[in-house]
Amino acid sequence: MFSQVKLTKKLIALFAVVIAVFCTIQAPAFAKVNIDMRCNDRASYIELQASDSEGAVWTNTCGREVEFIVDFADGEWNYGSGYPYNIMVGPEGNPQGDVFGYFDNPYCQGAELSYVIDDQPVPAGCYSYDRSVFLMPGETITLINNDQKGSAHNDNSGSVFLYVHNFL
Repeated sequence: MFSQVKLTKKLIALFAVVIAVFCTIQAPAFAKVNIDMRCNDRASYIELQASDSEGAVWTNTCGREVEFIVDFADGEWNYGSGYPYNIMVGPEGNPQGDVFGYFDNPYCQGAELSYVIDDQPVPAGCYSYDRSVFLMPGETITLINNDQKGSAHNDNSGSVFLYVHNFL
């Protein structure tokens, strides 16, 4: 009986250590990349990391509807560590990988530069399909590597540079 109690205490201690180590290992925290752009202006050379689950954001503070346009995006990234998700692709995305309803924008290909307005996917908000969207006053657009929402971005690699502008 004595050895069984000792063993139980050691297992509990080991379990506590494992939990403590697990809780201290955290995914890197990414802040949103704020697109610094006035109304009727342009912004360039905005780097968006594939592993950034928050994306690059811009809020329409212009007081009226604006057209937000992605002029150009350049670079390579992926959306996972295993095949075919680990294939490095441009902002047009990976036609070989699966996309599911819980992705940032399920209308776009995996690893495609995708647009989300106020946390809602834009049906035509895919870099390969349409490079402009209209934003009402107060709406926020997020440009993001299309992957599963949240921590799934952690195993992505690469980055894309964005060149954007808006028209009143």
